[in-house]
Amino acid sequence: MTEIEGTYKPEGAYEQALMDAGRFSVFGDRVLILRDRSADRTDGGILLPDESRVPPDTGRVVGKGTDTHRVGLGDRVIFGHYTGTELPLGKSILVLVVEDDLLGKVI
Repeated sequence: MTEIEGTYKPEGAYEQALMDAGRFSVFGDRVLILRDRSADRTDGGILLPDESRVPPDTGRVVGKGTDTHRVGLGDRVIFGHYTGTELPLGKSILVLVVEDDLLGKVI
């Protein structure tokens, strides 16, 4: 898995999101993304409170519609900060984004 600086993913979060995404049918050119966790410390080691953390604009694809051709399940993608709709599904909070709003794929 490619690491993006400042992100942390607890073991099992992706697998849990895949199970939660299985209860949701994605239509058309939409992509369902598990957003990466924001950094909980600064580079200097200062602990950040929840209110000051900015959600990252990166994540992993956990679901996709039939008309998506550029991304696959498990791909790490970058999307716009105000793009998409957050959906609480099960224990996960996922982001539903139109494929054209994705800015890139991490290789």
